[in-house]
This record gives sequence, structure tokens and C-alpha cells, in this order.
Amino acid sequence: MTVGNSDQDYIEGDGHVMVFGAKPKAFPILFKHLYGRHVREALGIAPPTQAGEEARFIRKFHAKLGRAVKEAFEGAAEEV
Repeated sequence: MTVGNSDQDYIEGDGHVMVFGAKPKAFPILFKHLYGRHVREALGIAPPTQAGEEARFIRKFHAKLGRAVKEAFEGAAEEV
């Protein structure tokens, strides 16, 4: 995992997620750690500030972006 520098108010980087099994696969990923304003703009909901708010936030994230994230992972898998 590599974390890059950004002039914006977020952190970004890249790396791989490895899945081990009969046919191990590597999934290249890019990530951004978004702060409150960016999350509100993307999802229309504020990021959780307490543990009790996390489940609602995760449901909202998956409803809006879950399919795209899954399809991107499936399309980018590389056997290792």
C-alpha cells in the first residue's frame, strides 16, 4: 500500500488486496480517505461520528456505490 501526498483535504494512495484460495487473485486498488465535506457531497449523508451511526452510513454507501465497487474489483482481478 502506498500513500501519496495531496494538496486537497483528503489522503489518497494505491495498493493491492490479495485473496488466497484455489486460484489466488490480486485486486489493484486506489483509495481516498475523504473528509466530511467530500462524503456529504458524494453520498448526501455526513460521515459517522459515533459507532452507533456506522451501520446506517455503510448501508447508504453500499446502496449508492456498492455495485460499482464490486464490478470494478471483479474486472480488475489478476490471478497470481
